[in-house]
Amino acid sequence: MTLDEAIEAYREKFGDTPTTMGVPMKLLDERGPEILQNAVEDGEPLTDDEFLRGLGLNPRPEGALT
Repeated sequence: MTLDEAIEAYREKFGDTPTTMGVPMKLLDERGPEILQNAVEDGEPLTDDEFLRGLGLNPRPEGALT
């Protein structure tokens, strides 16, 4: 599944997607589809912080722009 397909499936299920601004595209392409697909299959939307942790990144500091 491509990143675009995973985003579309996630958006159809939950109405929105986690914020991806500032995340390196290479990382999104490599790990994003699996993370988003797993959330769709589990039926549980991800917070932005959960998505970032799934990508191996630190959550954004409180009050950071998203």
